[in-house]
Amino acid sequence: MTKEQELLFGLYRYINKASRYVGSKNESEFIKDEVSFDATCFAFYMIEYIGQEILKNENILLNNPDIDFKRIANYKREFINEEGVDYVGLHNLILNEFPILQMKLLNRWKGSNNGK
Repeated sequence: MTKEQELLFGLYRYINKASRYVGSKNESEFIKDEVSFDATCFAFYMIEYIGQEILKNENILLNNPDIDFKRIANYKREFINEEGVDYVGLHNLILNEFPILQMKLLNRWKGSNNGK
């Protein structure tokens, strides 16, 4: 697997994990489920790290203009920061934007990996 494939798959993997941790929980259930919430926060730290690495990879950026990697690299700062956690924003992002992003990333990874 190339470095680019690893980055795309890693990003997909942690976005997928965050989606699974939230599952069908409403905002209140998500916040009260300490294990799922903590695991989701960790996933956001990994998404930030991988996103920052992707921003250094010109080829990924050029080949995926429809994916806002800069925003992805800043998700954690946007929703989890020194001011606290934007629980509603975090929950909405995961439920509304992550499914689309997951499909795009998985398709790109499979395409670059020829399904292997």
